[in-house]
Amino acid sequence: MGFLWAKSADFKMIGPIAGTKDNRHPVGIFATSSGAISVISCYGDCEDSKSSKDSSWHVVKWCMAQGRPFVLLGDHNIDVSEFAMEASMVTGAIQVLSFGPTCFT
Repeated sequence: MGFLWAKSADFKMIGPIAGTKDNRHPVGIFATSSGAISVISCYGDCEDSKSSKDSSWHVVKWCMAQGRPFVLLGDHNIDVSEFAMEASMVTGAIQVLSFGPTCFT
């Protein structure tokens, strides 16, 4: 699990999000001409969907508290339809896309 980026990109790792299980959510900051973007790599726990869900909400709250755009990428091990529905109840500022099944689904 990690990040790969072009050397020419202004991207800095800032470490994991405190309070998440086993440091499964490292964060990087990508500087653009429009401002900084948080980029978070997520890897949920395929043996514990509740833990994955709780960690994902902790990460979303952390991202929103930073006050900058963010992208969460990875295998959250949460049903995407359920996550999208719950996210829409928290804020209209989040879009959820599915790229296929996870080890949970």
